Amino acid sequence: MIGVHHLESTAELSRLVNTILKEEGMSQNVVELWMEELIQQGVQKGIQQGVQQGVQQGVQQGIRITQDDTIRKLLNKGQLSVEQIAFFLDLPTDRIREVLTEGLPSQNGPS
Repeated sequence: MIGVHHLESTAELSRLVNTILKEEGMSQNVVELWMEELIQQGVQKGIQQGVQQGVQQGVQQGIRITQDDTIRKLLNKGQLSVEQIAFFLDLPTDRIREVLTEGLPSQNGPS
């Protein structure tokens, strides 16, 4: 029987189905059911991967928002330098400066 491999197009899928029909003498209905099951498995795997990526992105975004809030609170206290905040939060000083500049009014805004 033909080995299972990654298919890149529907044309490849059609060639594979035709080969199976010829070489194995299977009925077209059996092959179509088999292919539908494989397609459903592929769709489910794609959905699972998409959900996992979405969760990972959400967690990363949540961490960043929390860090930004903490940085803003520490900056607003005015008792710690950018370098000290970076040290205590284990973040690069550029990240602290980025949050600092986000809070400043735009210099290109209306006068």
